[in-house]
Amino acid sequence: MRQNQNRSRANGNGGGAVWLMNGFAVSSAAVVQSVPLAWVVAGLGDYDGDGRADILWRHNTTGDNAIWLMNGVSRQSSALIDSVPDAGWAILGTGDYDGDGKADVLWRNAQTGDNAIWLMNGFAAKRAALITAVPNADWTIIRQ
Repeated sequence: MRQNQNRSRANGNGGGAVWLMNGFAVSSAAVVQSVPLAWVVAGLGDYDGDGRADILWRHNTTGDNAIWLMNGVSRQSSALIDSVPDAGWAILGTGDYDGDGKADVLWRNAQTGDNAIWLMNGFAAKRAALITAVPNADWTIIRQ
């Protein structure tokens, strides 16, 4: 069975942990650096194409975004990426939308119905594009 990584964040103190999973079993776990509570985990994906899950962070107040490139339970490197200060925009998912082996970011503005994708290459958005708007607020993107 392939080993997967899950990440957990402690409520109240900004602490976090990484659990290395083998199916339903935790094969190992480690505490990672604490992050101020205004930063939330917005997604997980392989942003640098190395086959390991990385962490996408979003700051609830400023709209800043950051990526931690991970090597198992260790942060290999990190950087701020483009900021989106408009609070109407939310990260709704990550996935490899262009098939290049690297995670991309799916955005939705619930107020306007606009949707966008950032095609990522590590810390850089190599292309960002609006996709079909769905202005009816009854429609939402389901996170998987």
